[in-house]
Amino acid sequence: MGIKFEGKTYSGKMPVFWRGEAKILPGGYKLLQTFPKGTVIKKGTPLHIVFGTLTAAVSKNIQVVSGGTTTKPRVNKGALFQAGDVVMKEGETTGVNVSSVDTSNEDYDVLTLSAAITGLVAGDMLIEATGTTDAEAKYVPNMVVGEDTEPLAGDDQDTVSAAYDAVVLKGYVPDLPASWMQGVCLKNNPNIIYVKQ
Repeated sequence: MGIKFEGKTYSGKMPVFWRGEAKILPGGYKLLQTFPKGTVIKKGTPLHIVFGTLTAAVSKNIQVVSGGTTTKPRVNKGALFQAGDVVMKEGETTGVNVSSVDTSNEDYDVLTLSAAITGLVAGDMLIEATGTTDAEAKYVPNMVVGEDTEPLAGDDQDTVSAAYDAVVLKGYVPDLPASWMQGVCLKNNPNIIYVKQ
């Protein structure tokens, strides 16, 4: 007679922050961007706070995956980009407008762009840009979102919490552009550290 071991799966998710801990700035930060009603901005999302104003912007970025085109790139799920945003490939200075975002596929999202991004391939990182020419990253992060937001109302009263000190677990948040990092730390805040567990 033998013993048969069977696996069992438990619901739940891995914490985004090591041991679930983060130091949060007091007060909520009013978003400089408007997101569709019902959007939830996840804990660990890169965030740019404007010191002295209690305002913040999500540092929008997403990685390109295979199968798309230079005008309709496929990207990882969860892109917070929306129609009207300007995006550019990391390291470039030319942005293009986002015409629409298709989230209907369960494996990836598709951004429809106003023009092709030359040489765009899987693995490239798209970031929100300041414009279509002589562009740079619109909001380089200096914090991360401290807690998942309640579903947003989609108006100018939406707020987020800002964590200024945290160990973020890679693999449970999307990868960041290399230009936003310095070693294992967020370039504009060395108290935000990214580790692989």
